[in-house]
Amino acid sequence: MKLKLNWGWALTVVFIAFAAHISLLVYKCTQQQFDLVSSDYYNEELKYQDKIDGMKNAQQLTPVQLVQTGDEVSLQLPKELNGQALTGQVWLYCAASAANDYKAPLQVNSNGVMLINKKKLADANYTAKITWESGDAKYYNEQPLTIVNNDLAVIDISIGAWFSQQFSLCGYVWCYCILITSAEYVAGKEDYRHPALQCRQDKCL
Repeated sequence: MKLKLNWGWALTVVFIAFAAHISLLVYKCTQQQFDLVSSDYYNEELKYQDKIDGMKNAQQLTPVQLVQTGDEVSLQLPKELNGQALTGQVWLYCAASAANDYKAPLQVNSNGVMLINKKKLADANYTAKITWESGDAKYYNEQPLTIVNNDLAVIDISIGAWFSQQFSLCGYVWCYCILITSAEYVAGKEDYRHPALQCRQDKCL
């Protein structure tokens, strides 16, 4: 038995595909967790002025550098502070999940470099919050950091984005064809089908 593909069937398929796509997006959204507020936010606010002063002091020095090299993240403090006794903390803050946060005391070598093992970090977007003191001077630096432990993760993200883009483009084309076909049908041309929806009966089951 051969099934004739008309505008009604095509419209049904498009709506089902669209509903499935939206359901998938809703499901993924419900699985995401965003810890946007620090659990110790009150004390953090009290230290806000210290951060502002620390940022001003840090801007007078060479920039702090964060570089990913193999299995490590290299933190380079300003070279003007090399050889000085420094104390402080490195906080890699992950807004997506507090469980991915990384905190450690600042420990740099004679060249002002601290190495962080990437295996201790998740594949996520971080905000590096670095505080340190040298004598009576306090410093603060904040900058974004994206951790990628596995190259396959980048490939998966790229493929997923490509498919999403292609699906959206195809969806727009199909919706356009359906609208044109529906308009013609309402106008009284029941046998009209947009060329994109036409199908030879001997090839459609």
